[in-house]
Amino acid sequence: MSMPVDGQGNPPQGAPPQGYGAPPQGYGAPPQGYGAAPGPYGVQAPALSSPPRWVGIVARVFLALGVLLAIGTVVGGIMSEQLGMNLAMATPGPLGFGLAATLLTRKSSTGGAGKPLGIGCLVGFALSAAIVVFFTAIWPSL
Repeated sequence: MSMPVDGQGNPPQGAPPQGYGAPPQGYGAPPQGYGAAPGPYGVQAPALSSPPRWVGIVARVFLALGVLLAIGTVVGGIMSEQLGMNLAMATPGPLGFGLAATLLTRKSSTGGAGKPLGIGCLVGFALSAAIVVFFTAIWPSL
């Protein structure tokens, strides 16, 4: 059985004391200001923003550079094995950054500039390290 309470959660004057094991007054309802819908001066949670436009431009420029370097790697590999290897070591950084950052700057993606740039750099470094390991450790034994 619940008892009516005033604005501060106190039982009304002259009410009998609470029984043993009964929940305290106001139990189950958050205190004033918590969990309630915001009033006319209430604060709304900020909406998640999409990455700035310049991040998408940078991502697409690096993607275009990576694609051009990939084409150059194929042409360089046809001309000379060493030139192909050198271009192949230069290609994965911009290509990985451009692919990852472009995927993370689409309209459905949320977050600021840090997520696409950070993950793009991580992917670029990882692909660069993988190709360098391949050409220094595996390629000579083939």
